Amino acid sequence: MRFDESDALAVAVCHAFKKNSVSKSSGSWKKFVEENPDMVVG
Repeated sequence: MRFDESDALAVAVCHAFKKNSVSKSSGSWKKFVEENPDMVVG
């Protein structure tokens, strides 16, 4: 399989999103629910 510039860009974007989501992680489901009650269904 050959990779090109679009593959490299996709990897970079995914890496950036993953890095940002981890750094903003709530740490626990309880804390997440407390901070985001509108995200809870049911």
